[in-house]
Amino acid sequence: MKHALALLLAFALCPLYAFAADTKVPEGALPTGADGKPLNFDFETGTLKDWTATGDAFKDQPIKGDTVFPRRADNHSRHQGQYWIGGFERFGDKPTGTLTSVPFKVTHRWASFLVGGGPYENTCVELVRKDTGKLVSRTSGIAEENLRRVACEDEPVHRA
Repeated sequence: MKHALALLLAFALCPLYAFAADTKVPEGALPTGADGKPLNFDFETGTLKDWTATGDAFKDQPIKGDTVFPRRADNHSRHQGQYWIGGFERFGDKPTGTLTSVPFKVTHRWASFLVGGGPYENTCVELVRKDTGKLVSRTSGIAEENLRRVACEDEPVHRA
């Protein structure tokens, strides 16, 4: 059975990619909307299209380019593409809020995304089932500015 999920981003994170489990869909494919077009989960429109922001943490987002290295020579953003979400980059650690994606249909066994920032429960990426509200995955940073790729398997959907 396939179901819809929504991404909930609390404070800082980066793009989600649903990776192909079969050869019919190219590796690194973004989830698509009802119109069949890729959703803006990589922020490459330079906007928060397909996302709903609350609070002030995502004001003036997304960030373009590596803004980490110029202020901190021992780190890079390690983002993919031109844009990424960097909560600290505009206003520091004080702003709070959430960034929630439009719901999307799960079409693959696992998803991959980039995450950085603090190792706190309230600074995380969550995958939540739209139909039940059940938390499928929660990932926080590891107290680094370098973004790291994280994968999560959607086992409950694909178990026999």
